[in-house]
Amino acid sequence: LVPPPHCFNHSLAPATRRSYDRALSAFSEFVQDNGVISPFPVRESMLLQFLGHLKLKGLSLRYIQVHLATLSFYSKSLGHPDPGKSFLVGRLLAGWARTSARPPDGRRPVTLHILSSLMEQLQGICSSPYEVALFRAAFSIAFYGAFRASEFLAASRNDASGRAIALQDVSIVNKVLHIHLLRSKTVQQGRGTWVTLHSAPEGQPYPVQLLS
Repeated sequence: LVPPPHCFNHSLAPATRRSYDRALSAFSEFVQDNGVISPFPVRESMLLQFLGHLKLKGLSLRYIQVHLATLSFYSKSLGHPDPGKSFLVGRLLAGWARTSARPPDGRRPVTLHILSSLMEQLQGICSSPYEVALFRAAFSIAFYGAFRASEFLAASRNDASGRAIALQDVSIVNKVLHIHLLRSKTVQQGRGTWVTLHSAPEGQPYPVQLLS
């Protein structure tokens, strides 16, 4: 007997699980509109129609691939063949990738100059010296630790996930900052990982100086 696919949901990161839930709902609705009761096992002809439907809706190749990854995940969870291994599906995606022009990435990397400029603006934005110190420390930790915001900040005031770093997760010993991250992109099981940041010359917005 094969357990139901939702039993495997907790093997996915929360953001991935949400994406997969949306993609599975979209496919289930599509097959039902086409007179098919159950989406599994995924029929190749129905999958090709679904992918074409997504393309006509204007979805990017990246989002179409998320839908395909979703169907592959749940198909394998149910003991069915992986629909993503289909030759026709592979050639279809390869053709779209060849003809789709990737838009230029408008994002800019945060440089030391940009970091310093951001910190200078805090005096006119924050409501108290405490907030200035708080955001300066957060910006500096994210920059020098190369952290994602989701790795050390709470998502909201009511976030009970425990991912935000707490006082006991931070220590400074011999001018070396030690930070304990509960979760990161590469550590999803909650074991946590320690990151060490050393001090820098005076005058630089480095976490050790800002937290000392």
